[in-house]
Amino acid sequence: MSLVQIVPVEIPQSPIIETAVRVIVLNVDLGVSANIEAQLLNSEGSIVQVQSLVLAQPSYSEWGLDDNFVVNWTLTQLGLTKQ
Repeated sequence: MSLVQIVPVEIPQSPIIETAVRVIVLNVDLGVSANIEAQLLNSEGSIVQVQSLVLAQPSYSEWGLDDNFVVNWTLTQLGLTKQ
């Protein structure tokens, strides 16, 4: 769906720093929910962590036609900030 640069986040007790997140809508149950995969990437673009999220009601109803809603919702759920 989209790749978003984030304020770098250091993984505790690890030399890895996450610098971007790729948000992918895996599937949608129309009118009900969507399964989201968030791939957290390091500065080289390698996946260092994958998070699975469910966009359920009432948030799902807010999605509408703007896919940026899904990106912003995902960042909020993961406690990340766009850079």
